[in-house]
Amino acid sequence: MVLNYLEWKLLIPFIKAFSIVIGFFLASKVLMAFSQIYVKKKIEKTKTKIDDFLFNVTKGPLTTTFLMIGLILGINYLNLPQNYDFIIINLLISIIVIILTRMMIKITTTGLNFWFKQKPKSVQKSLKPFIKKTSQWVLWVIAFVSILKIWEFDITAFIAGLGIAGIAISLAVKDTLANIISGVSLIADQTFKIGEKIKTEKGDVGIVYDIGFRSTKVRTFKNEILNIPNSKLTNMIVKNYGRPDPKLMIEIEIEIPRNSEITKIKNVIKTEIKKLEHFDKGSKTKINYLKVEKDKITLLVGFWVDNYENAFETKFEIVERLFNAFKNKEIAINSIIPR
Repeated sequence: MVLNYLEWKLLIPFIKAFSIVIGFFLASKVLMAFSQIYVKKKIEKTKTKIDDFLFNVTKGPLTTTFLMIGLILGINYLNLPQNYDFIIINLLISIIVIILTRMMIKITTTGLNFWFKQKPKSVQKSLKPFIKKTSQWVLWVIAFVSILKIWEFDITAFIAGLGIAGIAISLAVKDTLANIISGVSLIADQTFKIGEKIKTEKGDVGIVYDIGFRSTKVRTFKNEILNIPNSKLTNMIVKNYGRPDPKLMIEIEIEIPRNSEITKIKNVIKTEIKKLEHFDKGSKTKINYLKVEKDKITLLVGFWVDNYENAFETKFEIVERLFNAFKNKEIAINSIIPR
């Protein structure tokens, strides 16, 4: 009778532990069935796909986490030796942290994908991989530090070490970090896009070929590639020919004798400009006096072309047209100089 009583007393913790685990297992099945029948039907009625994604991503990890909690509570009833109890419970909690971290990475990655779909392709190409990898690393570092804390490691020294290492690394690669931060700024602010024509304050003109994290590549009209560090590019004045629209004004200087018929010359200029293929028909030609001297007058002519890509050929076309027109009408001019 005593033996049976002792055996029964020893079995009670195992029975309680087993009951708790089975209870949590059955409860998880009930919750899963409820979510499939009721919650999923409610979600399917909504227009947005976000709730469908969140439901599919979270149901597995949360169910597993629920079962893990049941195991942890059950183990507490087993009265295991302290070392075994500490190891098993902390191992289960660590697994929960990993499961939830993987779930958060999936949610974050999908959220970023959705956000980047609304951004230009240049932003997607340059910024998307960096942001995704950084967010994943941040979540894994948080998980790692949390697991160290669970196992009662002294994370103060670890965090201090990370801080010192971070300072040392930042000093060693400060130029690279400056370029990366500037690259992110260029992409986020959309100062210019790939394919747009720009001119730097140093006089370099070309088409933006690529926007990277360390440098921006510009293809010149001589088919040369300029690699400009992003940190320098963000600190200089950059002219973007494509903003606010691709139209561009061409200016030319026409020097004529003082006794010329100004009205007749203006009419010839306006007529020839209107004949240009790429003249912006919705704009007006401006003709102003730039210099009035004793024996000559310099006129400044300005007109718009429909796209900056056509400016180069149009500039030479109008010079040729004006020379021929003045010659045919026997109008004397001194010079025509495109700006």
